[in-house]
Amino acid sequence: MSESSAPVIAPDALDAATPAVRARGLCKTYGEGVTAVHALEEIAYEISQGEFVVMLGPSGSGKTTMLNVVGALDSPTGGQLEVMGNARAEMDEGAQTRYRLGTVGFIFQFFNLVPTLTALENVALLAELTGEDAESRARAVLGEVGLADRVDHFPCGSAPSRPPARPPRSCQSGEQKQEAVRMPTKMAEGAWTAERRSGG
Repeated sequence: MSESSAPVIAPDALDAATPAVRARGLCKTYGEGVTAVHALEEIAYEISQGEFVVMLGPSGSGKTTMLNVVGALDSPTGGQLEVMGNARAEMDEGAQTRYRLGTVGFIFQFFNLVPTLTALENVALLAELTGEDAESRARAVLGEVGLADRVDHFPCGSAPSRPPARPPRSCQSGEQKQEAVRMPTKMAEGAWTAERRSGG
């Protein structure tokens, strides 16, 4: 991984007037020539810090592409995008990694929990990447959403890959949703993006 030439701005270092997200002429094109698909064309918008925004549109209108670009899971092919004061165009691989770990949180459409890890281990996995005291931070996050008594449960329908100390138990679908949502919202300090059908 390369060292970044542009440091990532920490969310707590921002002026309150700095937009959480600002896009100007944002474009994303897949492919080229006659087969090119223009997922985003000259998009412009601004989201203030603390603002809650919902994107609505038919399938194929670019909603997921927009979230992927904001979350640094994909790169724009044109225009300007700033998230929490960070210009996406200026980020190299190292800066994008730090940005994903500490600035944005991505709540996926599906839970994306590791099936062979317990609830505590799934949350601690992200905590280990974003700082110290992974287990205590993970326990605190699970406690905040009422899952303190589910720390040793596996995702629903999963079987442990190691002999359990006691019979394995599973988290129900709603509990998995809380676990998957709390990981990025508690570990990242800036903006969060969520794909459709993650609400409930």
